[in-house]
Amino acid sequence: MNISHTKVSMAAVVVGLSLCSTAVVAKDVTLGFVAAGMQYPFNVAVARGFQAEAKSLGVKSVVLDPKGSVEKQGNAIDDLISQKADGIASVVLDSVVAKTWVDRTTEAHIPFVAVAVPVGDPGAVEKKRVYPKLTALVNEDDVLAGQLAGELSATLLPKGRTAEVAIVEGAPGYSVVLQRNQGFKEGLAKAGAKYKIVASQPTDWMSVCTKVDVFRRRFLQLA
Repeated sequence: MNISHTKVSMAAVVVGLSLCSTAVVAKDVTLGFVAAGMQYPFNVAVARGFQAEAKSLGVKSVVLDPKGSVEKQGNAIDDLISQKADGIASVVLDSVVAKTWVDRTTEAHIPFVAVAVPVGDPGAVEKKRVYPKLTALVNEDDVLAGQLAGELSATLLPKGRTAEVAIVEGAPGYSVVLQRNQGFKEGLAKAGAKYKIVASQPTDWMSVCTKVDVFRRRFLQLA
């Protein structure tokens, strides 16, 4: 099933889960959001939006924090299944492992919405192909985002020589990392930039400034 990506608010996630749940009375509906880790600002923002929209609809919301652990995230989803939650949303930590979580929620007749991170092997699945058992994927076009970053970066590179470029990535295992890297290189190529990637370093999403400083001192020759 190919589904085009559109910009959707957190309201759509909550409303979608509510409509897909089997519960009839709003006060009896419980929706769970399993973050990737509440140490990440993006996850905090999503959780707040999730709770606010659930409250506005008069349904109960539960937010679980696996603290960046794939194992704990899987356990949290299993807990929501055993508690018979009416819907689950998650920023999954591992796109491949997440397939098993979605399969289990489907077997339990619980709708599952993936937020920001697609489900499935990012190296084997077309970026716009949504895992069939997902209720929905709320996402941005990360390839396009990377391409725009590459085009902008090209305007800042030195002229007349091959520029040395270091890439500061997100956390390992995220499909968005592969897609943004792909788009970034496409953007540089589209702009006709002459460059060489001298280093590529994963981060935990929180220490980007530190990693950039390390790269600056180790790889870049500043005037």
